Amino acid sequence: MDGRFWNEGVKIVGAGSAAPYINLLPVWTVLLGILVLHEQISAITLAGGVVTILGAVLASVAPRKLQMKKQNAKSF
Repeated sequence: MDGRFWNEGVKIVGAGSAAPYINLLPVWTVLLGILVLHEQISAITLAGGVVTILGAVLASVAPRKLQMKKQNAKSF
């Protein structure tokens, strides 16, 4: 089921924009483990989740800023 949602999302936003977010799959797995199975989270797991989320956000924001800089440079 989740594969269908992922594929539909990729169709909407494009593969290049969606690619960094596939790395969030382990984060969702940990969150569901906590919510459904009442598992404990360790500090290293929390740190890994934060790094993963920051990486996905940076990977999706950085190309947009670079593209905007290129467009602004062409207009001058």
